Amino acid sequence: MSDFDPALVAARFIHFAASLTLFGTLLWSLYAPPASWRPMSRGVLVGLAAIALASGAVCAALVFRRIAGEPSFDPALLRRMLVETGFGRAFLAQAVLEITLIAVLLSAPTGRWVQAGVGAALVGALAFIGHATGGHGVAGAARIGGQIAHLLAAGAWLGGLPALLLSLRGADAESAARAAERFSVVGVVAVTIILATGAVNTALMLGPSPAFQRTLYFEVLVVKLALVAGMIVVAVANRSFVTPAIRQHPASELGALKRNIAIEQGLALGVLAAVSWLGTLDPFM
Repeated sequence: MSDFDPALVAARFIHFAASLTLFGTLLWSLYAPPASWRPMSRGVLVGLAAIALASGAVCAALVFRRIAGEPSFDPALLRRMLVETGFGRAFLAQAVLEITLIAVLLSAPTGRWVQAGVGAALVGALAFIGHATGGHGVAGAARIGGQIAHLLAAGAWLGGLPALLLSLRGADAESAARAAERFSVVGVVAVTIILATGAVNTALMLGPSPAFQRTLYFEVLVVKLALVAGMIVVAVANRSFVTPAIRQHPASELGALKRNIAIEQGLALGVLAAVSWLGTLDPFM
C-alpha cells in the first residue's frame, strides 16, 4: 500500500492510541508507588477498550476494501478475508481480546494482574497487522518477536504517560518524586528495548538495499525517529534534572515535571501518527 488513505491512517491511530494507553495504564497500576497511584475510572478503561474494538473493526473493513479494490465492500468477502487470511485472523484475535478485557474490567475490577495480562496480549497482537508479518522462517519469527517486544515497550512508555500525569494531580513533592523515579526506571528499560528492536526490525525488513531511502516510507520513518529522539531528550531532562530537584523546590519543579510530561505526550501522539501512516505504506515505493 502506498496511497495516502486518511480514513485508514486515522483508524489505525485511534486503534494504536487506545490499545497502548490501556496497556500502559494497567501496567502502571502494578508498579506505581501506592501513595501516588491514582486509578483511572473503570468507565474510562472500558471506554478505551470499546474504542479499540470499534476502531479495529473500522481498520479491518478499510484494509479489506483496499485489498478488494472496490468502493463498496461485499460483506461475504469481508467474512472470508477475516477467516481465511492471517491479517483477518489477527483482527479477530484482537477483537476477542478487547471483548475479554471489557469483561474482566467489569467483572473483576480489582484483578489488576489479569487486566494487565490481557492488555499485554492485546498490544502484542498489534504486531500481526503490520509489516512484521512479511517474513518467513527464522527471520520472520525474529521480526514478529521483535515487533511484539517493540510494541510492549512502547505501551509501557508512551501508553503509561497519561497514567503518570494523572498520578501527579494533587500529589505532594515526595509522592511526585517517587512516582517519576519509578516510571523513569521502567522508561529506561522500555527505551532500550524500543531502540534495539526498532533497529533490528528495520534491518530485517529493509535489508541491505539503500533503495528505500528514496521512498515516502523512509521520510515518514525519519520524522518518527526525530519525534522519538525528542521524547528521549525530555525524558532524560526529567530523570536527570527535574525529578531530583522536586524535593527541594516542589512548587516550580513539580510544575516543570507536569509540563514536560505533557510535551512527551504530544510527541508520543506524533509518533503514533507516523506509525499509523507507515503501516499503510510500501517500504520500497
